[in-house]
Amino acid sequence: MTRLQRFLLGLVLLPVGLLAGTDTFEMMGNMPANAVAPLPTFVGYWQPLDTFMEPRMPIFTGIMFLLFLIAIAAFWPQRHRAIFFTLVATFLMELAATLFTVLHQIPVNRAIRALDPAHLTDIPAAESLRQATLHHFNLLSVLCISAFIWLLFVAVMSAGEPSGHSSELAR
Repeated sequence: MTRLQRFLLGLVLLPVGLLAGTDTFEMMGNMPANAVAPLPTFVGYWQPLDTFMEPRMPIFTGIMFLLFLIAIAAFWPQRHRAIFFTLVATFLMELAATLFTVLHQIPVNRAIRALDPAHLTDIPAAESLRQATLHHFNLLSVLCISAFIWLLFVAVMSAGEPSGHSSELAR
């Protein structure tokens, strides 16, 4: 692996790791707390959270996907090695998580934002939105944490591999 490839792999690991860390928080504390919070409290909490996250996540994921694509291009000469396969597979896992969020969770978020937490009139519908959110975030968390662990493991295991180039500048 060349120095450039190591650097790019490190750059990819940063946002993937940050996302996995956020998802670890979701699984360990945020979602369990949201599951037992009174329904008006959940709605009142989720509305400003989503208001802040909605414009920021496309920027974050866009940067992450750009870094993935640059790294995948840099590893193209090693496309038959585990590190290349892992980059592509974890990119697809993160892409799947993003598409799932856009197609399934964002509509739920918008429905929650339309509720008045002080005057919930349709309790079963509001509870259904909460349960969908809990389910979605558990699935997304498992997917993103798994992608990070896989990418980190293969990156560490591949770090000592020779680059295949004889030039010191290429390393």
